[in-house]
Amino acid sequence: MSALNWLLMGFITFWVSLRLFSLNKKDFQLRTFSLFFLFFSLFISIMALAHFPLLLSHNLKNHELFSKAMHLGYAIGHIFLYLSLAVFVRLLLSWAAPRLKNIGSAFFLLLGGATTVLNFLLPSLPEFSHSTGVTLLNVAPLVGKLVALNVALAWVPAGIYFIVKGVRSQEKNVRRRAILLGIGLLIATIGGPLHDISQQAIMFLIADIVVLAGIVILASGVMYKEEAKS
Repeated sequence: MSALNWLLMGFITFWVSLRLFSLNKKDFQLRTFSLFFLFFSLFISIMALAHFPLLLSHNLKNHELFSKAMHLGYAIGHIFLYLSLAVFVRLLLSWAAPRLKNIGSAFFLLLGGATTVLNFLLPSLPEFSHSTGVTLLNVAPLVGKLVALNVALAWVPAGIYFIVKGVRSQEKNVRRRAILLGIGLLIATIGGPLHDISQQAIMFLIADIVVLAGIVILASGVMYKEEAKS
C-alpha cells in the first residue's frame, strides 16, 4: 500500500511538472514550480521503487535485502526532496525578499546535505508489514527530526504567507489559488514528517493519506491560475 501510494504521488507530481514545463517557460513562477514538482516526483518515486525486492519472494533473505534497498532509497530519494525545497524557497523569497533567494537556496542545500550525511551514518531499519501493506521506515530519531525541520522551515512560512495573501486579496482567482497553495503546503507539512517519527503502521498509513491530500491540493492551487485563463 505504501509503494502504491508513493507511486501515485510520484505520478501526480510528475504530470504536474510536465504540464507546467509545457506552458510559458519564461515565467519564473511556473519554472520554479515545475522544477519543484519534478524533484518531488523523483524523491517519492525512488522510495516507491525501493520496494522492488519484495516482488522477488517473501523469504527472510529478501526482507533483509528490502531493508537495505529501502534505506538506500530513503536516503537517495530525500536528496531530491532537499533539492525541491532549495528550489521552492526561491519562489517565496522572490516575493518576500528577492535579495535572499540565493542565500535561502544555499541554506536548504547545506541543511539537506548535513541531514543526508547523518542519514548514512545513522541508517534506518525499514520493515514491510504484509498484514497492512505499510512500510515502516524506522528512521533514526535525529534524522527524522532533521527531515521534519527541513520541510517545516520551507513549507510552514510559505503556507502561512499564501493563506494571508489569499485572504487579503480582492481578486477571486488570486485568493482561491493562494489559499489552495497555503492549505496544501500546511497539510503536506503535517503528513510528511509523520513518516519519520511514527512507530505504528496506522500512523504511517495516515501520514501517506495526509501527504497525498496535501500534494493534490497544492497541485490544484498551482494549476488553478492556468485553468482559470482558459
